[in-house]
Amino acid sequence: MENYLGKSIYGIIVIFVLFLSAKFVKNEKTKKLFIIRLSFFLLLCTTIFLLYLIYIFKLDINSQMNNENFKTLVDLLFYRYNLGLIVTYLFYLIFKYCSIKSLYYGSFIVIFISFSVLCLREIIMYIRKKIAIYKEKKRLQKEKELLLGEEMAIQKILEENEQIEKKEEEKLDDTSL
Repeated sequence: MENYLGKSIYGIIVIFVLFLSAKFVKNEKTKKLFIIRLSFFLLLCTTIFLLYLIYIFKLDINSQMNNENFKTLVDLLFYRYNLGLIVTYLFYLIFKYCSIKSLYYGSFIVIFISFSVLCLREIIMYIRKKIAIYKEKKRLQKEKELLLGEEMAIQKILEENEQIEKKEEEKLDDTSL
C-alpha cells in the first residue's frame, strides 16, 4: 500500500476529509459552492505542481520529454518525494501523451480559471463595496449642497425680514415723532 500511494496518502486523506466535511453543510447553495471551490483548488494545486515539474526539468515550450527525463521523473516522484506509484504513473502519462507546449498553455489557462473561480466573488464584493461608498459620498455631497442652498435661501429671507422690520420700525419711529 505504501508503495502505491506513498506520501500522497496524506493528501488523499485531507481531500477526503474536506469533501466529507461538505456533507455537514446545511445550506445546499453553500455546499455546492464549497465543493466547487474545493475542486478548483485541487485542480489549481495539481496544475502548479505540474508546472513545478516542468521547471525542475528545465523544459522550454518546444522541447520534448526523452527517456532520460522520464527516468528522472520516476526517480524524483517515486524515490525522492515518495509520492507513490499511482501518482508517478499519472504524471508519467501526462508527460508522455501531452506536448510541453500544450501543458504550458493548458496549465496557465487552468490556473487563470481556477484563480478566477476562487477569488472572483471577493473581487466583485470589493468592487461593489467601493461603488457603494462612492455613491454614498456623492449622495451626501448633493444633500450637503442642497442643505447649503436651503440655508442660504433661509438666511436671505431672514435678512429681508430684518430689513422689512427695520423699515417698519423706522416708519413707526418717524410717525411717533
